[in-house]
Amino acid sequence: MTQKAIEILSKDDDGFFLMVEGGRIDHACHIRCYENTTAETLAFDVAVKAALDYASLSNDTLVIVTADHEAGGLVLGAVDFYNYSAGDPVFASGLALSHGPGYNLTSTGMATHTAVDVPLMASGPGAEKFSRGRTDNTEIFYLMKEGMGL
Repeated sequence: MTQKAIEILSKDDDGFFLMVEGGRIDHACHIRCYENTTAETLAFDVAVKAALDYASLSNDTLVIVTADHEAGGLVLGAVDFYNYSAGDPVFASGLALSHGPGYNLTSTGMATHTAVDVPLMASGPGAEKFSRGRTDNTEIFYLMKEGMGL
């Protein structure tokens, strides 16, 4: 879909703005579905590649990749709450420590949004303005406006 949107929008001589969302990643994390989280993340990666491929053909395209929040608290390699050296991935948010075999974790409902920082990456003209360490998410709008000359 990203490829087709770019194909259509790029016909406008005035340029274009395109926002592509991988929103199903969030849904998959909330229901703690590792397989869907992985599949949706890989699909989003294809969308980002389509944008970067288009941007590589010109010198006036800014590509920004970020998220509005983290969900699920995916922990890779957790054996249990205290040993993160090996094991299967687990969505740690919304879990409580319990007694018993395996992870010793009990779900308290859907996985929640977490307070984990999300990546902010950019490529193209003005990308350096997005690479200042931590950036408050409300600043991204103003950086985008600046990048579009608005």
